[in-house]
Amino acid sequence: MIGQISNITKYGVFVRFSEQREENFKKLEKGQDKRVGLIRWSDVPKNLPKFQIGDFIGFEIIKEYDNDKIDLKFVDKDFKSTFGAFLKASDEKIKALHVINKEIK
Repeated sequence: MIGQISNITKYGVFVRFSEQREENFKKLEKGQDKRVGLIRWSDVPKNLPKFQIGDFIGFEIIKEYDNDKIDLKFVDKDFKSTFGAFLKASDEKIKALHVINKEIK
């Protein structure tokens, strides 16, 4: 599964994700149908670049608790092959918005 980093703490990385898995990121971006779990720093490889809030990250659910807490495990994913079309379309939309903003100014 893939989720979006929502918070970074001394305990680890909190990841927001949708039960729709990788197929439906529109709900995840809008904040609908979301759940949050924790990837502990001990489960993250040391050689990765620093994470930022909003980054997408691969993970697996390890355990779900009765108090709605979810333990996650980091999974290295090739995002470009999985989401290349999504990233390209998003980039094109952002560039179009920049052009429109320049015209308005």
